[in-house]
Amino acid sequence: MKNNQILLLALLLLSLHKLSWSQAICGFDEVHKQHMQTDASYRQRVKAGESAIHLYLQQHPKIGQPSRITVDNIGGAHALGAPPYTIPVVVHVVHTGGAIGTIYNPTDAQIQGAIDYLNAVYNGTYPTLSGGVGDLQIQFVLAKRDPNCNPTTGIDRIDGSSVANYAASGIRTSSSYPGTDDINIKNLIRWDPTQYYNVWVVDKINGADGTAGQFIAGFAYFPGASASLDGIVMLATQMVTGQKTLPHEIGHAFNLYHPFQGSTDVSVCPVNNNCSLDGDQICDTDPISENINSSTGVVDFTCRTGTNTCVSPAAAYSINTENNYMNYTNCYTLFTAGQKARMLAAAAGVYPSSLTTSQGGTAPNAGSSPCVPKINFETSSDQATETTAATSGCRAYKDYTYNMVIGNTPTATATATLNVSSGNAQQGLDFDITTNGSFTSPSQVLTFPSGSMTSQSFTVRIYDDASVNGTRSFTLGFTVNNGGGNAVAGDGIPNFTFTILDNDSAPTGGTSNGVITIGSTSAQIPDAPFNDSINSQRAQFLYKASELTAAGVPAGQLTGLSLQVMTKHSTRPFTNLNIKVGATSVSYLINGSTITVGSGLTTVKTLPSYSTVAGWNNFSFDTPFTWDGVSNLIVELCYDNGSILSGSGLDNVYYYSDGGTSSQYNMFWQNGINCSQPFSSLNAYSMGIKPMAKFWYGIPATIVQTALNSSVQQYLGPNADVYFYDQTNHQLMARIQNLSGFDYGCTQVVIDRQGTGSSQFWNNNTANYLMNKTFRVLPTNNNTSGSYNITLYYTQAEINGWTAATTQSLSNIQLVKVTGQISSVTPANPTGAGTVVIGNPTVSSLGTNTALTYNFTTGFSGFGAGVPAVALPLTLLNFEGQLLQQHVDLQWSTAFESNTKRFGVERSYDGVSYGNIGYVGAAGNSNSEHQYIFTDTALARLKNFYRLNEMDLDGHSTYSKVLMITNTNRDVSFTASPSPFTTSLDLVFGQALEGKTSIRLLDMTGKALFRQDSNPAGQDHIHLDLSGLSLASGLYLLEVRTSNNVYISRIVKARL
Repeated sequence: MKNNQILLLALLLLSLHKLSWSQAICGFDEVHKQHMQTDASYRQRVKAGESAIHLYLQQHPKIGQPSRITVDNIGGAHALGAPPYTIPVVVHVVHTGGAIGTIYNPTDAQIQGAIDYLNAVYNGTYPTLSGGVGDLQIQFVLAKRDPNCNPTTGIDRIDGSSVANYAASGIRTSSSYPGTDDINIKNLIRWDPTQYYNVWVVDKINGADGTAGQFIAGFAYFPGASASLDGIVMLATQMVTGQKTLPHEIGHAFNLYHPFQGSTDVSVCPVNNNCSLDGDQICDTDPISENINSSTGVVDFTCRTGTNTCVSPAAAYSINTENNYMNYTNCYTLFTAGQKARMLAAAAGVYPSSLTTSQGGTAPNAGSSPCVPKINFETSSDQATETTAATSGCRAYKDYTYNMVIGNTPTATATATLNVSSGNAQQGLDFDITTNGSFTSPSQVLTFPSGSMTSQSFTVRIYDDASVNGTRSFTLGFTVNNGGGNAVAGDGIPNFTFTILDNDSAPTGGTSNGVITIGSTSAQIPDAPFNDSINSQRAQFLYKASELTAAGVPAGQLTGLSLQVMTKHSTRPFTNLNIKVGATSVSYLINGSTITVGSGLTTVKTLPSYSTVAGWNNFSFDTPFTWDGVSNLIVELCYDNGSILSGSGLDNVYYYSDGGTSSQYNMFWQNGINCSQPFSSLNAYSMGIKPMAKFWYGIPATIVQTALNSSVQQYLGPNADVYFYDQTNHQLMARIQNLSGFDYGCTQVVIDRQGTGSSQFWNNNTANYLMNKTFRVLPTNNNTSGSYNITLYYTQAEINGWTAATTQSLSNIQLVKVTGQISSVTPANPTGAGTVVIGNPTVSSLGTNTALTYNFTTGFSGFGAGVPAVALPLTLLNFEGQLLQQHVDLQWSTAFESNTKRFGVERSYDGVSYGNIGYVGAAGNSNSEHQYIFTDTALARLKNFYRLNEMDLDGHSTYSKVLMITNTNRDVSFTASPSPFTTSLDLVFGQALEGKTSIRLLDMTGKALFRQDSNPAGQDHIHLDLSGLSLASGLYLLEVRTSNNVYISRIVKARL
């Protein structure tokens, strides 16, 4: 943003339109009248005060004569209780949680500037003063010691949100308005009103904050108000240099009335029989009517000229009333000598006199009653949004320096040791503190040398993390070691609270667009930005971040802008129209003599031709503008019509004021230049006037990274919860929640494999393939037993590709963790990445994306997702067999074995039903080749099917391929099994039988014990059921007669 410093003389180039826009009136008349009618004590004291003033003026007839002091004398040494008076002031900023510097929480510099302005007005040195008495001989100083003799800045801040109705409407002047009674705010905090003049700075009065329309800017009570009410209430927007509210209300605090006192309408003149007793009771201010329409309540702030009919005889209006700070006009330049005399008389009165002798404005080590040296924080609180000003390793941060102060010189060197007394922010994670400037070897001790009042600083480091942790705060306290001297811990500001505002937001599936209106309709102005009678125009206007935030516009993408035309007069389209947007830190485009012209703006909308409409004109941005939520926005609208159009007109656009002063401008334009031509002379509106607007915003869906990439390194400290985004496009990769006190240090997430399909893992089953995309987490320090939740993010395309390739359901998906990289695991090397851990994750959605979350307790490493089932416990190189002498020999070998126990050899004659025929022990764990052999002792049939059943030590088993051995060289001989037998026998023949077969079981004497005749043509096996025989154990003969041969075999009956 280009900032051009231009001398005040250059402002003569501006065509300044000073409008009666955001107009401040006073609530004094209303509250004073109420208390005069209802509060007998107030009424009695006011009357007594008036009598005292009249008497004092009679006794001091020359008191109002002009005199002058210089600025250097403000607060200088003089006798207390005599002119020039110095009044100690305490300003209580009653905010509603906004940061210092936001609209309702003015900075110390703003407040000091308002006090300086007040003093310059009251001592007659402010440059715009003219025609008045000059020095009023009353000055004001922010308190330097508090009621307990602690050092102070005289500025006190307190959150008033807890007071009912205050946050919404502020305070009210009567029960007919929204808000809370002023007593409820004053009861939050007040200092002894006999020693300090209390000023309460509030958000709103009667629901208005002073940024638009006519509003009550503040009010004060006459001396004599009760101690609970005495003081000024004024709007935060008016506590700035150049706003007359503070000088005006201080006038009331010293018994000044409005010059129109006694009038209620522009047509009503006040009674004026005796100028010292009637009206404002001042003789050098003519009686005037209040320039107000009593029917509408609208005040006309015009500085009247012409005839004043309220004086007799009628005469011209005098600058003593029309330019008076106590009147309602825009040309305030003076106080009169009569007003000065009345104010000094009031200052000498019984009620304000204690203020003129108070030592509240005297430093604790000065004056007639020095204070014990008390140590305090200089300020009670601050807040800041996480931001990056510097980095240390992977940790981004910004440092903030604050002071501790001591009110007087200690008699011995004292120390203050800081401590974190409370809060939900975590030291070491969210913030750190040091008193010696070092965060590697920090100290918590501040030293106050003997005989010195030098303040001592400490530094707070606020880390800009990647955690979504909301607003956090911490409160510092301290203890004092006085070293045997007289220093003590103060009770003025014994604690310092820092509030950390998060700048991170959780990933989102996106939201629908929102539209927020900025400003409220107050009036219309035709000059810009739509004037089709001219050939071209370029205009810029500024919207404050505080306005956008208060209206509800979130940080993020702005997608459009609307401007409201009340009355359309243009007759042709605006050609080559462009809208540009940019960020700036300045609050006003023109602020006094400083002019800021927006440069480097982003073009968000280009229209070859556009015709306005009556009502809202909507411009959807071609390119969304990303707003950081902190910067103010400059909007530029420009067009080039190419020629002047006689008889055409200007479209009236609704405008509002953002509360700027008469020297603050937030809109300017130049006719006759197009979008590419520089400004050379400006037209501008003062008081922060600019077009009412609607901003369109939308929260886009968080984009999930799919390509090979590395995240930004983030600090994963104890109990940290961090989102990881890639370094280039800030696309989401993972989230890690550290559930322990372990410090992993700087941590990075890497996508080490990409794709939208599936990849083989540790077996050959495609259903058990993993998703292509895999991750690695690389901490500086690893903890093999640390507990954490990890969330991995996948796009819809990645999920769909995996489910299509594997036919698996997302509901069955698992997270897979390995010690190394997922890609190092293969069926041939299932332990290639070390230990494998599998978990069933929580599956959730992020818009169209999918998030998989699981708790691991085995350190960080490689991660993938799928349904891996179990790994092949071995790598089988081959499985073969051959027929040898009617028997089958089987051979196989392995290249790798993991936790294998044994091989079961299974046989089938039909390829469907298998039975186990033996076992071979396995190697257990091996990375070298192993050979195995097994012989089937049974006679081989025509077709013989074999498979291996590999069994692990953990009870799991897997099958090999099926091997078939064919026997075409068989004889008809048979084998009988089992041997020995018990209740049955199975006979297996070397070839299929033909015709009738007779089988007999004989004892050793040849006696037949059993006979079975059958005709098993085409079969090669017969089953004999012998359960009905009572056979003794021993040797028997089995005779088989076929159509061609007789076979006899010995068999053994088992012993029971």
